[in-house]
This record gives sequence, C-alpha cells and structure tokens, in this order.
Amino acid sequence: MIDAVFKLPLPFKISRGGDSGTGRGGSETVSSSSRAARGPLHETGKYQWLLETLLIAVCFFLYAGQPTPDVNESHYLTKAKHFWDAGYCPGDLFLGSSFSHWLFYVCFGWMTKFMSLTAFAWTGRVLTWSLMAFAWQKLSHAIVPLKFMSVLSALFFLLLNDKFHLAGEWVVGGFEAKGFAYFFVILGLSQLVKGNWRYVWPLLGAASAFHVLVGGWAVLACLFASVVVQIRRASNRSTTLEFWKVRTNDWWVPLAIGGLLALAGILPPLISDFGAAAADKQFASEVYVGQRIAHHLDFDAFPTWHVARFAILIAFWGLLYQWLKTRLMVNPVIFHRKLEPLQDFATGALLISFFGLIISGLADSGNVFCAGLLKFYWFRLADFAVPATISLASCFVIAFWLELENDVFRRASSVIFTVCVFLAAGLLFLERHQLQIPNADVRSLPQYPESETRFRESWQNWVKVCDWIRDNTPEDSVFITPHQQQTFKWYASRTEVVSWKDIPQDANSIVQWHQRLKEIQDPQQFAEMQILMYTDEQLSEIAEKYGANYLLIPQAVYDLACSNPDIGKPKFECVYPAEGKRATWVVLKF
Repeated sequence: MIDAVFKLPLPFKISRGGDSGTGRGGSETVSSSSRAARGPLHETGKYQWLLETLLIAVCFFLYAGQPTPDVNESHYLTKAKHFWDAGYCPGDLFLGSSFSHWLFYVCFGWMTKFMSLTAFAWTGRVLTWSLMAFAWQKLSHAIVPLKFMSVLSALFFLLLNDKFHLAGEWVVGGFEAKGFAYFFVILGLSQLVKGNWRYVWPLLGAASAFHVLVGGWAVLACLFASVVVQIRRASNRSTTLEFWKVRTNDWWVPLAIGGLLALAGILPPLISDFGAAAADKQFASEVYVGQRIAHHLDFDAFPTWHVARFAILIAFWGLLYQWLKTRLMVNPVIFHRKLEPLQDFATGALLISFFGLIISGLADSGNVFCAGLLKFYWFRLADFAVPATISLASCFVIAFWLELENDVFRRASSVIFTVCVFLAAGLLFLERHQLQIPNADVRSLPQYPESETRFRESWQNWVKVCDWIRDNTPEDSVFITPHQQQTFKWYASRTEVVSWKDIPQDANSIVQWHQRLKEIQDPQQFAEMQILMYTDEQLSEIAEKYGANYLLIPQAVYDLACSNPDIGKPKFECVYPAEGKRATWVVLKF
C-alpha cells in the first residue's frame, strides 16, 4: 500500500497477517518487487548481522576501552574475587558484606581463581560489549532493516547517553552486573518491537536476575507499554472483550517464567537486611541516599545543567514523535508496529522518573519514608530509554528519507547527519582516551588541573606504592588508607579499614561503614594535618580497634607533621620509602 503512495519500492514491508499485540505474527516479509529494487543498502549477506555486531562492539571498545579498573570495576570485581576466595583481603568490611549481585558473582567470579583482576576485567568487558552489540543490532534491525544502520544508531545512542544523561546512568562501560542486565533489556526490546511479548518477559526476568533495579524498572515500563498497546488496538476492534482475552501461553506463563528468573536478583537484597533493627535500616537508607549516592538518586542533587540538557532531550523527542505520527499517518502500520511500542516503553520510563521527582520533593521536605524510597534509582531507566528511543527513531527517519524520498535536500540532510554523528563520536572517543589512566583513579586520586604530567606521576607513584605493599607485607595485613582513593584493594590486594567508594549493601554494614568514615576519613578531608591530627596514642587506639597494621598517607602530610613542633614526627616506623628517599606516599607500621 505504501509503495503506491510514495511511488517507490519499500525496503521492507510489514505483513498484515497476525497481531503484534497478542504475541503472534508481526513478522517482516520482503516483497518480490522490493527484492528487485534493492540497492546497496539492502544487499545483506548471510553474515551481515555478524559484521554489524562486530562493528558495534568495536565502537563500544573505542568508547569504554580505557585501562582497568573502570569506576565500578574496582568496587565489584574485587568483591567477585572475594566471593570465590575468602583469603583475598580477609576481614574487609565491604568485601565481607552482603552480595547483592549474587548471580553475577556466581557466574563470573570463579575466573578470578585463574587470572588477574586486569585480565578478568578485560575478559568480562569483551564478553559484555559483544553481547550488548548483538542485542543492539537485533533491536535496530527490527526497526530499521537497512545495512549498517545499526552502527549509526549505536553511535548516536552513545553520544546522547554520554552527553545528555540526567542522573549519571551509563550503559556501555566496565565489567559489572549492570552490563548483562542491559543486554537482556535490549534483547527484550527487540522482541517488544516485533510484538513477540511471550519472549519479552523471560528476557526481562533474566535482566532482573543480574541487576534487580535495571530489570525491575524495565519490567514496569514494558507493562505500561503493553497496556497502552492493548488499549490502542482494542479501540480499533469491534469486540473489545474478545481482544482482551489473552491466551495463557502468550502472557501469564512467560510472566511467571520471568518472575521466577528474577528471584535470583530479588532475594539476595531482601535477605541481606534480615534481622537488622528498624532504626539501623532507616539510618542506613539516610546514609545511602543522603550522603553516598545522592548524585544518582535525589533530583535536588542533580546539577542544573544536567536537568536542562535532559529537558532539551525530552523536548526534541516530543517533536520527533509528533513529526513521525503526522508524516507516517499515510500508512500508520509502519509507525504503530515498529516505533510506537518503543515510544511507549520510553514514556513508561519517564513516568517512573516523574514519580521519582515527586518522591524527591517529599523527601527534601522531611518525609523519612520517601527518603528511603529514593534508594531505588527512579531516574535510572529514563537515562537509557530516552536516548535509545531517540537514536532509533532518528535512524528510522534517515532510512525513510534515503529510501522513500526523492527530495535531494532530505537525502543530503541524511548524509550530513550521518557524517556529524561519526565526527562527534570520534571526538568523544578521543576525549575519553586522552589521559590513558584508569577512570577509577581519575575520579578518586588528587587532581592537578594545571599539570597533566604531575597528575600522571602521582598516579604512577600510587600504583608503585601499592605494588610495594603487595610484595612486602603479609597477605592478612590491614591498612588505613587515604580518603581520596578507591583502587587500593585492586593494586595492593590488601584489606583496608574503610573506603568511601566501597559502601556495603546491607544495613548493619552501612552503619559500621559510616562510623569508620567519621573516625578515619573525615579528618583526612577536613583537617590540614589529615589523620595525623590524632596523637600517636589515639592512632594506636584506632589501629587496635580496627585491627590495622599499617597507615598509608601522603608524603606531604607526613612532612607537614614532621616540621610542626606541636605534632612532630610520628613514632611509628616508616617502612616506605626507604630511609633518605622521598615518594608521593608514605607507609607507616603500627
């Protein structure tokens, strides 16, 4: 029908058989006239999907392939190693706390018994990026079955997610449970746009098993989309009651399977707080939301620029949505069957964020219950869903203009848009690889904006002292470490009393973590002498209280104490650097 309307052969045609709202049909078929008229964009070989998947994976590598560890890898992968080897950093508060991402540790932590953390991270990265590239190719091809269009949509998504996020949610990054959860979410969306709802729910259940919040919010957004799709299709039928009669095999059984799979992600967090006092649970929620993760959870803590740019993104999405509906209403089957379910999913994600906005306002006004609810990352899914929908819808428009329009201006605009996306992606990749220092260290070590060389030397000295500690101290040693780092366990393989990055996931451990921060890390942040503001006797008491054997401090702080007549040189033995030498960091033995 649309072929006659636009006087051009369609690159694809939606079959009229079946009903995408019931999980049957909705398949794509190619007409014989379309085959004859196919151009280079449609000459897809048997392994075209494999080539596109490989190219998307390369794009993911160029975007996120910085040296290890990434921001969260030093947090999650050390825990995965401890899960399988309790002798690694024994007694560490964070590593010994509850294992919220239990399935991830079970499935992949065993590899740390046979390889280093760096090799473990790279193995997991390659696996995650390959799976996500496969899923994205399937999703993009389900909407825009044109050659290499999935690569363009993947690049555009990376740009939008990196530069227009609201709450700091990233999708393509280091090796952790969230990457596998998003793989299953994207694969589930590829089935959603095809109308195969019976496959959506088990896939989202698998996502929830790896990361209960990523998968759980995706389930709610898809439920919203399914209801909207049903209502929309029911309004076009004469017998609404008959339409709403859903077959067991199409809906309830897949939902039950998804729910059973999700238990692997739901039960560990629930069990972790079993037996904790109500007051400790409330206090832990306040610490988690108000102090540690506010930049991801509380709308009031989001930078104004983040809010503004995300609002611009939503406005652009709204205009694009209306344009698509108006432009393609000449044959609404293309829009309704292909893009509208994805648009409904993104709308559901935004509704979740809207409720998060209301809860944030109530929490800021003093509502304790709402403050506790914020820990569920209400803004997480929208940071993924809106950029993903815009990138795929934009590529749909590009394909529409390239294949169905004779207008030279629109074809030229499509080419210009494609070139701009590739250029912007190239600049983004160069920006992210400029330092070639692990993101975990870039985010946590002391910064020297005036001198990149000085920062690099500081990082190299940090790795050097950690290597020395790993090679020259007992494996069961316990360290009091600097507050501005998060990679001590990664490099040194030694237990630390407390780390700002490594907040536990259970209430009892969070209470202990908070107490240790107040006693050990707060002085390092707010006192000129940092932890050496304590007397030698007080430091000895703290060391005995937490079983610490060593103290790791900046050389500058040690020198300041030695030159201060009111404090003087600490009485503890300096074991690093060697006598008469200087380094960025000093190791004292209690």
